[in-house]
Amino acid sequence: MLVLAQGPEIGRSRPPRGVDDYEPLRYAWYMVQDSTLGLVFSEPSGVRRKDTQEEVDGDFFLQALEPVRAFEIRVITFDVWRDRNGTLTTTELNPLWNEERALRDYDPRWSDVVGRNRHLGTSLVWIANVMLTDGTIRSYDASAVVAFAQAIDAELTAEDLLPPEDS
Repeated sequence: MLVLAQGPEIGRSRPPRGVDDYEPLRYAWYMVQDSTLGLVFSEPSGVRRKDTQEEVDGDFFLQALEPVRAFEIRVITFDVWRDRNGTLTTTELNPLWNEERALRDYDPRWSDVVGRNRHLGTSLVWIANVMLTDGTIRSYDASAVVAFAQAIDAELTAEDLLPPEDS
């Protein structure tokens, strides 16, 4: 299932002087939800770039449906014009979930991707891999993620879902 949510405002947080009906531009956060992995997004989740920082920040809110030992999240970023910037990946080992249905915030940061994400506006996030505490590994359905991603960028392929080789 694909879920679209509004992220925080992009850029200015106050309306320009003399503008009463100001509607700020907001990040568009697309999330692929697949409960068969044992881990889902519990609230709107995506990535953003703060004007004052030279990093891209992840705001991920997760719920473990089963006991989780490790997980990988991947993100395809797009600029405000919906041109694809690239794929980010992050992995968390031993996330300290001791029970099912545990909720957790996870906030990774990428510092080497600001140039291509300077005008970041949209992100598509999905849980790529999950290791349960019994050692079982579950992976995402690439064809489903590609189908959802093509709603944003029709030229996107399964190869675009893979993390950069240098990460």
